[in-house]
Amino acid sequence: MQETRANIIKLVTNAADITELPKIFNLFSICQVPLIAYSSGERGLISQILSPKYGGFLVYGSIDGDSIPGLPTLASLIEVYKVDCINKDTKVFGLISKPVGHSKGPILHNPVIRHVNFNGVYVPMFVDDLQKFFSVYPSPDFPGFSVGIPYKEAVIEFCGEVNQLAQSIDAANTIIRRPSDGKLIGYNTDCEAAITAIEDALVRAHRCTNGKTSLNSPLKDKLFVLVGAGGAGRALAFGAKSRGAHVVVFDIDFEQSLLLVL
Repeated sequence: MQETRANIIKLVTNAADITELPKIFNLFSICQVPLIAYSSGERGLISQILSPKYGGFLVYGSIDGDSIPGLPTLASLIEVYKVDCINKDTKVFGLISKPVGHSKGPILHNPVIRHVNFNGVYVPMFVDDLQKFFSVYPSPDFPGFSVGIPYKEAVIEFCGEVNQLAQSIDAANTIIRRPSDGKLIGYNTDCEAAITAIEDALVRAHRCTNGKTSLNSPLKDKLFVLVGAGGAGRALAFGAKSRGAHVVVFDIDFEQSLLLVL
């Protein structure tokens, strides 16, 4: 393509897996003319968002009301991801999930990253194979990940260390790459985040009733009904039981739900 002596080259692929995208990123450093390169589809989304980091000439976005599957809207590129602020030093945080398009994570996390003046971006990552993913994205430029459906339990085996709470729950929803040695450290924030939020709500309701609160958790001896026995459900069941609640689990998989209440 360079031999055509074009002023700008555009290359679009259709990646079958997110692990193919570094091949696109590497092209930017070796191409001798301005290059527009990305992969279409949901698995290729980060190739468009991160194009400025690796030296892409420009980024494409769809117009609101005329969306294209896997192509970010111009509004999201400008307002959510702030692609004009992404550069070679930008750290990339991502949600590892399958599917991932439903996540509100980028809308929530990117404004916080900017608020603290950190040069980073939070992106959705459609991952089909955890082992391949972690082998292809070992760079310190990817210092941390959120973990979503269906990987919260499976991701444990890829962590060099797992903190005590995540180990007890046997599920992790947060992974940090330790700068000193690149080792992945697994954490679980689902448990305390959800359980303390429920406790706070019960405490406020209790105070409104009689002006007093108990020294024990307000969940103690309460019936705690949990719908779903996946990774997040496992964390909530553990947290509720640790507070003395009686846990009842509803799930289509009886054996899986049984593991949470025993």
